[in-house]
Amino acid sequence: MALRPLCLHVNVSIGTAAVLGLADIVMDAAPTTAYLMLGGRCVLDCGFCAQARSSQASALKLSRVTWPEFDQARTLALLAQAVERGDIRRCCLQVTVAEGYFQRTLEVIRAVRATCDVPVDAAILPRDMAQVEELLAAGVDHIGFGLDAACERVFQRVKGGSWARSLSLIEETARRFPGRGAVHLIVGLGETEQEMAETIQRMHDLGLIVGLFAFTPVRGTRLEDASPPPLSTYRRMQVAQYLITNNLARIGNFTFSATGQLSSFNLPRLSEILADGVAFQTSGCPDCNRPFYNERPGGTMYNYPKPLTPKQTKAAVEELEVDETNRETSNVINGSTIYPAAEWRLLETGLADGATNMAIDEAILWAVAEGESRPTLRFYGWQPPCLSIGYSQSMEGEVDVDRCREAGIGFVRRPTGGRSILHADELTYSVVARQAEPRVAGGVIESYRRLSAGLVAGLRALGVDASQALSPSSPAQSAACFDAPSSYEITVDGKKLVGSAQVRKKRVVLQHGSLPLEGDIARIFDFLRVSSEERREELKQELRACATSLELALGYGVPFDEVARHLAAGFAQALNLRLIPGQLSEHELALAERLRREKYAAREWNFRG
Repeated sequence: MALRPLCLHVNVSIGTAAVLGLADIVMDAAPTTAYLMLGGRCVLDCGFCAQARSSQASALKLSRVTWPEFDQARTLALLAQAVERGDIRRCCLQVTVAEGYFQRTLEVIRAVRATCDVPVDAAILPRDMAQVEELLAAGVDHIGFGLDAACERVFQRVKGGSWARSLSLIEETARRFPGRGAVHLIVGLGETEQEMAETIQRMHDLGLIVGLFAFTPVRGTRLEDASPPPLSTYRRMQVAQYLITNNLARIGNFTFSATGQLSSFNLPRLSEILADGVAFQTSGCPDCNRPFYNERPGGTMYNYPKPLTPKQTKAAVEELEVDETNRETSNVINGSTIYPAAEWRLLETGLADGATNMAIDEAILWAVAEGESRPTLRFYGWQPPCLSIGYSQSMEGEVDVDRCREAGIGFVRRPTGGRSILHADELTYSVVARQAEPRVAGGVIESYRRLSAGLVAGLRALGVDASQALSPSSPAQSAACFDAPSSYEITVDGKKLVGSAQVRKKRVVLQHGSLPLEGDIARIFDFLRVSSEERREELKQELRACATSLELALGYGVPFDEVARHLAAGFAQALNLRLIPGQLSEHELALAERLRREKYAAREWNFRG
């Protein structure tokens, strides 16, 4: 007698079931992620969880959501149809720690990926890095770690287990697999607002996606009699999370009371930043809107599952219960330029050789000119070190190419003006935007001044007493860029810290600049043509007297990534920007490769005229 095939089932959130056509309910907002629950009653005993070991709640509950059971094959077939319609854009597996949970998760991941082309996330507790690797190899887009608690004190009371082990696994995943981890934090478990904000900052600095939840008491759980967080607390944590994860501010910007309550964001134009209401929408992985996961329709709305109306945004800002919005006019009018809120792309493209770096900058310029890419702020470094010359300089006349080759130093002509720069231990920024963009509009000096405000704000957040050089530099200059500050470049104690250059093409502005992080700023003269060794040493001493590095300015070194975060926050704050982390498009990558091969790596370009 033939055996009947095993019939597998999966629990589906009731909202997801409605989108898939498995249930018929009225929804004020439909989920854009399909939520599936695996595992059943958990061996762990988190005090807030309906699936916890000691919970008396329904086996079909998770938070306040009902998760009915359906046939797996039918569910996945309907999921594929919903993905094709565009109704579902992500699938998230909510996994409890039950017998066989990990292998079951791998099976469902593979089944989903075999059925349809949709990103799959898993909110799961891996045992170790070997399981993390298995999940990623199976096709998981993000692993969602349910840290939940903001500090060890709350973790031990509410969850139990090892706080240190949980953090170690999260941190190692973030280090080994950048961009593949997410962390869930629950507001209202007994932490202070300062503890929650500090943990949000810590997780963001690790490169993790931060999903914020409001504690929801569920009947039958250990915490069924506890209260959800005050709405004002949750609103403040939403805004803190939004500002931190979008690099608009760091926790050092905020003021906390003696009891750990966030009393001020200390951010100019806070109302303008919050005007689109995005800070109050559900946070987490892309397309995760979790409708009514923490709230009932018609009740107190902690996380908005869809864009807010102007009325809802106004109410949410008032619910913050901070008075900064009433003080902002004087903060921004007193000598500062007020820009309309805008979204720019933020790129961090790592280390590359000189020809590649210049090709990428120009490729972005063309993409912005063609309307394919939005205005872009990019941070990058150089490997191997490279000596770049300005557009109008002579490579043979000013650079000792043989010395460069012997030392493993590259060389390239920039598309921008200015003089020679040795790019070694530094951070380089570039800004690409249309000339009509108010932050770069006007003449060259005017746009320098505007963009320099962002650099100054970021450097000051790092602790550097930076300012703009307001007087033109002396006409007696060498071939090296850093021998004197030009008008509106960045100085510390009168010494040049950031050198910038600009080009305008196709009604687009490209400005890039060099921030030396450490090392001897005068090394450049080892690779420039100089009349004598005596003159070389004189030029080195002159350069050290009028230029500096970040390490010298601070008295200690700062890692590249930390400098980039502060500069991004400075641009966002000073120029009223929302920076959206992104990647180079396929078009930009192809164009950059062609520009590198045919232009920036070619002798005809580098040694022309």
